[in-house]
Amino acid sequence: MAGITLVVDPTFIVNDNAVAFIPNSITYDEGLGEYKVMTQTSGGGQTEQIFAQDVETAFSTVKVSLKNTSDNIALALQWKNNLNANTITLSSPNFNRAFNNMALTNNYEVQLGSETMLALEFKGNRAA
Repeated sequence: MAGITLVVDPTFIVNDNAVAFIPNSITYDEGLGEYKVMTQTSGGGQTEQIFAQDVETAFSTVKVSLKNTSDNIALALQWKNNLNANTITLSSPNFNRAFNNMALTNNYEVQLGSETMLALEFKGNRAA
C-alpha cells in the first residue's frame, strides 16, 4: 500500500511566474457553489427535499499571503490592474489546480514593517 502524501509545499504560479509566499497561507475552494435545500409537502406529514444550486456562489476563491517586499507590492498592483486576466496554478507532486480569469478582489492593505504581510484574495472561474 502506498503512503498518503499531504500537500504542504505547493508551487504558487501567477501568470506563468512562480511567486514566493508565506508558508501555510494558501487556501482555495473548488468553485462548485453552494446548494440550497428546501422542502415541500403533499400533506399528511409527507415531505420531500428539493436541492437547487445557488449559481451566484459558483466561483473559485484563492487566498494567499506574501511578505511586504517592494517586488511583491509591485506584483499585487499589477495583478489588481489585470482585472480578471490572471491565471493561478497550485502545483506539487500528485496535485494540480488551475484557476483562470482570476481577479484580485480585495482592497489589500500594505503594512510596512518587518513582521508584516500582504493578504490577497482572488476570485474567478471554477478550478480545473
